[in-house]
Amino acid sequence: MALNKHTIPSWLTDVREDATKSNEWAELSKHIYDAVDQHLSQSHIDYFSELTEDEKILILERAARSLASSDGGRVYENLQSKLSYILDQTVNNQVARKMLEESLADTKTDLVLDTTAEGIVTLLRKNPDQKYKLKVFLNQSIPQPIRFLTWQLYLSNPSERKSFVQKLEKSPKLCLSHQDSEIQRKCDNILKTESTFKEMNGSIGISNSIKGILSYYHSTISEKRSLYDWEYLYALPIVNAHHPEFLKNESPSERSMAMLIEIFIQFMRTLPNAILSSNNPFNESSEMDLYIRKVIGLLDLHDMSLLSYIKNLASKNSSSDLVLLKVCCTPLIKSLFSSYLNLHALMYVWDQYTIGSDVAGYHEELIPIVIAIVLMLLRDQIMSINNVDMFNECIKNQTSFIQTRQIQTILNKYFFKNLQAKLNSSSRVGPIIDPTVGRLQPWEHWHQDIIPRRTTRTKIPNDADKALEIELARRIMAEKAAKEEVERLRRELEELRKRPPKEIIRNVKSDPVEPPKPKEDRKYIVSKNNEIRQPVADLLTKLKYSVGKIAEGEGENNKLLDNITVDDLKLHKEDLKAAEIEVFGHYLGQNEWDSLNDQQKREKSQKMLAVVKRRMEKRFKDSGRF
Repeated sequence: MALNKHTIPSWLTDVREDATKSNEWAELSKHIYDAVDQHLSQSHIDYFSELTEDEKILILERAARSLASSDGGRVYENLQSKLSYILDQTVNNQVARKMLEESLADTKTDLVLDTTAEGIVTLLRKNPDQKYKLKVFLNQSIPQPIRFLTWQLYLSNPSERKSFVQKLEKSPKLCLSHQDSEIQRKCDNILKTESTFKEMNGSIGISNSIKGILSYYHSTISEKRSLYDWEYLYALPIVNAHHPEFLKNESPSERSMAMLIEIFIQFMRTLPNAILSSNNPFNESSEMDLYIRKVIGLLDLHDMSLLSYIKNLASKNSSSDLVLLKVCCTPLIKSLFSSYLNLHALMYVWDQYTIGSDVAGYHEELIPIVIAIVLMLLRDQIMSINNVDMFNECIKNQTSFIQTRQIQTILNKYFFKNLQAKLNSSSRVGPIIDPTVGRLQPWEHWHQDIIPRRTTRTKIPNDADKALEIELARRIMAEKAAKEEVERLRRELEELRKRPPKEIIRNVKSDPVEPPKPKEDRKYIVSKNNEIRQPVADLLTKLKYSVGKIAEGEGENNKLLDNITVDDLKLHKEDLKAAEIEVFGHYLGQNEWDSLNDQQKREKSQKMLAVVKRRMEKRFKDSGRF
């Protein structure tokens, strides 16, 4: 499918164009054409264009599979390597451009992840049938922008979404449960009390989204009952997956609610039978026993000492390991670990659950594996308890301390291959790649900070430019100090104006001005003994000369800085004139300022200073100069 240039990032278009112009692409295209011709001949079809769209896809998939067992496999790997190199170069150049052109708080890692996520989301929106490639996130947390789209694609139910929109347009009351206020109260209580979801508390958007989902869902179920506790817990991870994040002080849009309701209802319809039956207290199913037996089997394979301890603990309480684990682990299974794991680990587990939603029997494999991993990670705490009640409390209170990386480590060590094979069983083309052992070379441009080609001319700084910048910086500092001094003198002048004339005269009389002393020869300093100190005079002269060079520069720099200073004085004078026009409506006449009272002077001064400051900030933003 051709990509629309108006809806995809420019860097992604560049990647496509560079890839299609490469020799590797031309070589692979030739192999695919040959494979397609062979399949057409075997099927006695003259032209590819005679096929329907579904038949074309089928022929292309068969041709792609045939390449794996021939020389085409090598050609495909060559194109993969070339594409990886192009992506490496283009993405990192794009990131370098952002870091040059923008003042960002994000790190380079954040920018690389955001850029690649942008590309993935764009391609998936254009080609949603490629969602099976998201299985590459097996044992990986999915980045938030990709996560929300992943859940949308795997939990899609357009008819349910359409039904919600129609009801909303007809009458919003049709989307509300008769227990709407009770659902709202319980949602708020969960957000306040459950430690797993404390990050989500305090947001109107999140709270209204959860309530809206559950209220609509309750209005659609046929049984006359209240919502189960587990159904409340299912809604929270789905709302947390929404991208972009909800604003704290705004309710969610109708579009966001439609997407979330679609995901939630499809999620409820695809729950394993063991969970659906166990959610109903009047219909306990033996299918839950199968989950627990799988957990026991996994512990027997990978942690026999822990299983032996659990068996001994159960026997001390006149029970069995099956009964003990069923009592303690059923709440985890019913809630799909919601309110037990911390939020980050919970979202990771739900990512793994979602990417296998289209694979028969995958959930029945994944859930017991996660239960076994939780028990293995809590083995030290479990092996320190001596009764069933403490075992239950341990599961309830300690599970939230488990980190995502701990689950990933155990899963990768013991269970990754089995889950990978399960996902592979329904893959359309080729195997699922394990991202931890990929065959492609690691990206190199990540470490090289290559500066991208710019559309505008870039001036390369030299030593003279650097010296000029230093002089400019010094002059700006001096100018700033001068402004502060002028402001201080202005304040003192204002204070003097406020004081009565008599007080000023009295102060002047009490501190008479001394008559000027006769000028001394600047070349000599005479001591009390009338001795001439020539070295001291020379030193002071040199200091004066050095200070002048530092403050004013020398040579061409001196002339340049003088010109800049003259221009700056003109600009500041224009600023003051503009301030007079804006504040007074005309230029100030002679003695007009003195005719104002003190209150008017203060108010007008503040307004004029604000105008000058605004003009200086605008000038600095436009030209980089005050």
